[in-house]
Amino acid sequence: MRLLHRASPAPRLLLSLAVGAWLAGGGRLAGQDPVAPTSPVVPAPSSAQEAPTASATPAAPAAPATPSPSLAAPAPPSLANADFEGGAAADGVPVGWRFPSSGGKPDFSAVVDSAVVHGGHGSVRIQSLQEALPEDAAGVLLQGLRADAWRGRRLRLSGWLRGRDVAGSGFGGLWVRIDGPGQALLGFDNMSDRGVKGTTGWQQYQVVLDVPLNAAGIALGALLQGRGTLWADDLRLEAVGNDVPTTTCSCDIGGH
Repeated sequence: MRLLHRASPAPRLLLSLAVGAWLAGGGRLAGQDPVAPTSPVVPAPSSAQEAPTASATPAAPAAPATPSPSLAAPAPPSLANADFEGGAAADGVPVGWRFPSSGGKPDFSAVVDSAVVHGGHGSVRIQSLQEALPEDAAGVLLQGLRADAWRGRRLRLSGWLRGRDVAGSGFGGLWVRIDGPGQALLGFDNMSDRGVKGTTGWQQYQVVLDVPLNAAGIALGALLQGRGTLWADDLRLEAVGNDVPTTTCSCDIGGH
């Protein structure tokens, strides 16, 4: 899978397909569809009901109705298995996460690692499997979210990353992509200009983006481009105030 700062259609296409498939019903995104408001039923006036006379005592004003919980503003959904303590699926990928493969001989793996952790008993390890890789090849761990509860908010994805032998022009990082109607790209940051390189200890990183009011879906996760190994642990997704600056990325994904 390819997801980087060069002009290649692969990252845009693959992530758009992933988000688009969920939004089209190919899978359930975290966060339920908001319950459609139900119009209150107003009883028709009875023909036998008499109009109030001038001397009639006015009725006491009705107490305001308590808003239905289903109509309250939904809280932004959280990530599934963000600390990677929830175990692994049959293919080794952490439960709740996806690791799309381009088919054929795999270039990368993503598995739960219980030996190298930041906290708890598990992290995710993304690792290159081939000595020779296309320059823009990347292993991309992802989750998808509906944007309903995030519209108009500032989103922050933070987490702890550690690298080993991340070589050449490769890098490891967190990433967030925001799509609008028709999978139009509204926001993107993959840390390509400030990612993990070489061999490092655990360090905390973040991606902060504003979610426009016309956003439809959000895809996010961790990635490794090029050869090496990247660990990620203790991720957190939250809404933050305007006092937290947004992050910028000099990446160019397929002309966007």
